[in-house]
Amino acid sequence: MALNAKQRETRALAEQILTVLGKDYDEELDKFHNEIVSENISFIMKALNKYKNVEKKERGTNEQIFPSNTKEENKIYND
Repeated sequence: MALNAKQRETRALAEQILTVLGKDYDEELDKFHNEIVSENISFIMKALNKYKNVEKKERGTNEQIFPSNTKEENKIYND
């Protein structure tokens, strides 16, 4: 998505502020992205579990879609 003029101005200002604070813009952006994922992990896991269940029905099998999950992880994700 291309940034509009206001967004470019805001980004440039944020980059300058972070530089003055001795922080890297890309590293801070990565941290922000990780926070979003962490804050929404429950939603993500529920969505993946629903996808897994649809896949099972379509395959007509009980084969695990995510075979690396332990029984404990599968219990958590199925809640």
